[in-house]
Amino acid sequence: MAFIRYFISVPRIILNDQTCSQTDKLVYGMINSLSNNKEYCYASNSYFANQLSVKEKTISNSINNLKRKKYIDVKFINSQRRIYLNETIVSKENSKVLEKNEDKNIVKNYQYKRKDIQEIIRRI
Repeated sequence: MAFIRYFISVPRIILNDQTCSQTDKLVYGMINSLSNNKEYCYASNSYFANQLSVKEKTISNSINNLKRKKYIDVKFINSQRRIYLNETIVSKENSKVLEKNEDKNIVKNYQYKRKDIQEIIRRI
């Protein structure tokens, strides 16, 4: 599947975090996508800024916010910045639990609205 490198993925735990800005979430998704081949991402703030059409300062703020919330870890090795995803906080299991709960709510809401619609149709 060649298209896998052309989209980003943001776990629900971050997507639902009201304290993260939209840019924070997009930056996390890009880091996640760019980390697929290695355990880390080494893209520059300039790269992120160009991709998201924002200023480098905005990217710097987003990376600092993600670090402060411990969603990512940033290390410098041989003068190269490496951004690692913190998989203990953003684990697949954690995302699955949230996704499962969210899916239940969606199904429940859908069934509720469907009953309302069926009742309206019966009255007509």
